[in-house]
Amino acid sequence: MNENPSLPKTAEGTDGSLRDVLAKTTAAALAVSSAEAGRAFEDLARALARILGVDAVLIAEFSDADRTHMRTLATVLDGKLLRPFEYEVALTPCRHIVGRESRFVASGVRPEFRPGTMFSALGFDSYAGYSLLGADGTQLGIIVALDRKPIVDRALTEALLKIFAVRAAAEIERGRAEASYRAIFDAAEDAVFVHDWDTGAIVDANPKAAAVYGYTREQMRHVSVAEISSGEPPYTEAHALALIDRAKRGEVVRFEWHRRNRDGSLHWDEVCLKAATIAGRPHILAFTREITDRKAALEALAQREEQYRAIFNASADAMVLRDTDLKLVDTNAAFLARHGVRREEVIGSTGIRFITPEHAPAVEALMRAALAGRGAAIEAQTLAHDGGVLDIEVRAVPMDYRGQPHVLSIARDITERKRAEQALRASEEQYRSIFEVATDALQLLDADCRVVDVNPAYERMYGRRRADVVGKSIEQLVPAPFRAERLALVRRALAGEAVEVQTTGFRDDGTTFDMEVRTIPFRHRGAPHVLGIARDITDRRAREEALRASEEQYRTIFNASADALILWDSSLRRVDVNPAYERIFGWTRDEVVGHSFEHRAVGADYAESRLELVRRALAGEMCHAEVDSIRKNGERFRAEIHVIPIRYRSEPHALAIVRDITERRRAEEERARLEAQLRQAQKMEAIGQLTGGIAHDFNNILASIMGYVVLAEERAQDAGDTKTAGYLQHALDSCRRARDLIQQMLTFSRGRRGEPRPLNLCELVQDTASLLRSSMPSTIVLDFDCDRTTPPVLADEVQAGQVLLNLAINARDAIGTTGTLRIGVRPLHASGLVCTSCRRAFAGRLVELTVVDNGCGIDPAMIDRIFEPFYSTKETGKGSGMGLSTVHGIVHEHGGHVVVESEVGHGSAFRVLLPALDSDETARGALPAAHAAGNARPLRGHVLLVDDEDSVRDAMRERLRTWGLQVSVAADAAAARAVFGAASEPIDLVITDQSMPNETGLALACDLRARRPDLPVILYTGYADELTAGLARTAGVRMLLRKPVEPAELRAALEHVLASN
Repeated sequence: MNENPSLPKTAEGTDGSLRDVLAKTTAAALAVSSAEAGRAFEDLARALARILGVDAVLIAEFSDADRTHMRTLATVLDGKLLRPFEYEVALTPCRHIVGRESRFVASGVRPEFRPGTMFSALGFDSYAGYSLLGADGTQLGIIVALDRKPIVDRALTEALLKIFAVRAAAEIERGRAEASYRAIFDAAEDAVFVHDWDTGAIVDANPKAAAVYGYTREQMRHVSVAEISSGEPPYTEAHALALIDRAKRGEVVRFEWHRRNRDGSLHWDEVCLKAATIAGRPHILAFTREITDRKAALEALAQREEQYRAIFNASADAMVLRDTDLKLVDTNAAFLARHGVRREEVIGSTGIRFITPEHAPAVEALMRAALAGRGAAIEAQTLAHDGGVLDIEVRAVPMDYRGQPHVLSIARDITERKRAEQALRASEEQYRSIFEVATDALQLLDADCRVVDVNPAYERMYGRRRADVVGKSIEQLVPAPFRAERLALVRRALAGEAVEVQTTGFRDDGTTFDMEVRTIPFRHRGAPHVLGIARDITDRRAREEALRASEEQYRTIFNASADALILWDSSLRRVDVNPAYERIFGWTRDEVVGHSFEHRAVGADYAESRLELVRRALAGEMCHAEVDSIRKNGERFRAEIHVIPIRYRSEPHALAIVRDITERRRAEEERARLEAQLRQAQKMEAIGQLTGGIAHDFNNILASIMGYVVLAEERAQDAGDTKTAGYLQHALDSCRRARDLIQQMLTFSRGRRGEPRPLNLCELVQDTASLLRSSMPSTIVLDFDCDRTTPPVLADEVQAGQVLLNLAINARDAIGTTGTLRIGVRPLHASGLVCTSCRRAFAGRLVELTVVDNGCGIDPAMIDRIFEPFYSTKETGKGSGMGLSTVHGIVHEHGGHVVVESEVGHGSAFRVLLPALDSDETARGALPAAHAAGNARPLRGHVLLVDDEDSVRDAMRERLRTWGLQVSVAADAAAARAVFGAASEPIDLVITDQSMPNETGLALACDLRARRPDLPVILYTGYADELTAGLARTAGVRMLLRKPVEPAELRAALEHVLASN
């Protein structure tokens, strides 16, 4: 759209006035001159469209070298500025301007636009274009005016286009020049800064400056000179501005500057300041180049010069600098000291001084060759200040000094080296000898893995001669399966690694062996080599296998041991424990290995006592102890510990062997207790045997006495001497008490089974009272309480008395010194009672015998054991432990029970409960009544009396004769057989003693009854042995009597046997 419709589109010469033309040209000139540099193309396009009054104006430049495409620099369409774009020249009328100055199409240009393009769609009808030419005439681009209506004034249009084309072309060239300068600015290898003329501030910097100083280009435009200066005088902002002022006065200012980068690091720059005009305005350009490294190099050079001077003077080698005339220019302290001269004495002297005459010509030739540029070295001899001769190595080095050729001779004292080389040759011979005599196979290989040398041990081990392997490679000597392994070993050694492996070796005959190979890197004659050391370890491996098997065996033993095994090291820490340890102590292996006792709550004394055993074993002592040990759960147990010294992995260790002996100790204690019981039983048996023997003899004596007392009593009665008869009756009662005592002794000694008979316990207590009183101290009160209505019991009188006596003695011991002992008998109908000894419940009609004391009482925990044989709470020697056991046996043998009631500190009550007899049982159990001696009718029959005791036999014979019997006597079984066989009258009855020399009465009875089966036999004995009435009856014995025999009992037995016969 036309921005200025007041400017008509006039045809050339039609309605146009000079004023209009001048106005437009003036406007064009003003627009061209006022277009700003940064937006010149846009201003020119807008102005041209307005002045010409056209719909579109575009300014474009060629975008390729072939000029086939154009890129718009500014486009105005209908008063609006379009974005730059590119188009193909051949698709527009512009193609006709390429290579020409201008083109004008007043109307009808639309067909020249390729259909489908932007220009074709806009419907332009007229076209006017003008070339943009550079200063050298080169076509740079075009400026085009387009309108949808015809353009009628060609001359004016072309004139205006030409005016605008000149400015547009200039602007293109200026832009290209600026781009070129910018490219140079940006590509410069030096850092370039543009400073404001007035303030000195940085207004631009090239990429190099930004990269060097550590900022972005945008940041550089805001950085002050102070920020990029070290700040150390004179490198301050004030000094920098002063230098800029000098440049503003037209001076090219060059200086070194100490800068600071963004990261704070300091650097040195070489800076050049000069004034320049940019975009028509004065500026200051700063060109900087970093010289930090150069400056450091110069400083290093100065230091090196000083260093080299110090080295020259401090060198242990004698150094001499000579010129082309071999004049001595300089020398060092080593030369002066070696020859004992001063520096001023030798400076300026010529010739080869101090070299021995035979070596001087060669040294001089060496110097001259160096002056010619050929450095070399020779060995020579020189004279020392003390007159001695030194071996030296002279090296001549050509050099320039102050622009002139010189030679530096360096003479090194090699006297010691010569001696060392001689020693080295001797050493090499020595090592060659070692190489030759070594028992390991030695193989020297070079960097190409070729054999350089082998020793005789190699030849023996591999079965190869040295000449056959030297020079050959590993590939030629090692079988294919092992070749890669050997090459890898050698290459690792060549890389500097010492390697050790175990592998398989191959002999030349094809046999193999186990070997250990070491490859060691070293240098030989200046080149890298490898020394291979091979050792045949076949035997060692066999030993190691055996050792492993042995270790496995011992490990198996270690783990299988039933005893706890603990291995201690010298630091008093556990190294290992076996499963038995875990089982016995309860701790796992992981919990204790590596630890001592410090982390276990076992107490210091516990830990120290165990560790002391370990210390003694570590010192070489075998230790043994029995101690109380603690399990993990706190339980204590008795342990037997053996600690033995051993060596493990070449270090002293201690092996502790711990055995839980709790059960063994308990068994030993039980065995000791049983042995004590056995000894007690053996003692009691011995006492019993002694008592039995005494009782038997005493019975025989008592039988004789009682026999004669009864005879005497009967005579006294017949004579009417009642007083004498009374005396004799008292004597007979005493004999009977003695008999009963003997029966108790026999019961104790033989433990014979009793012969139960109806027994009144009240009478038993009354008869035993005197014996009990005699066995009690006077401080103990005896109290008896017997119910006379109590029925009898079926019991052996002697055993019943023993029960009473044992309970009374126990009560006495429980009372101690002072107390009361109560004994009672009463009838009892009981139910729901439990026997303390057998734990059985019982009930019924009973007779109760009680023994009650007010002694110490019995601990409830012990009541269940008091009836066990040999169990006693009394002190050693004060009880056999058999009293209550005997009570238990006798009472239960008689069908009774024992109930114990006790309270600690208050006493005990023992209740013996026996079944009561009814009246019928009492009558059946009574002994047959014997007739009184005086009123008895005479007995008839022939009796054979057999007894080995003369007094007993005589008394018994007299008694039998008084009763009217015919008596034949014999002193033993043999005599009895003789009398029995020779008797003129038949024997009606045999009365025989049991215990006789050579043969018992029972054996005699069997023999005689074998001769005459209907022969009645009465057997009597004084021993409480295993001979019972039942056993006697089995042998055919009619009656069994106990010595001493009561006359009434004997008379009743005779009457009974003779009557039945």
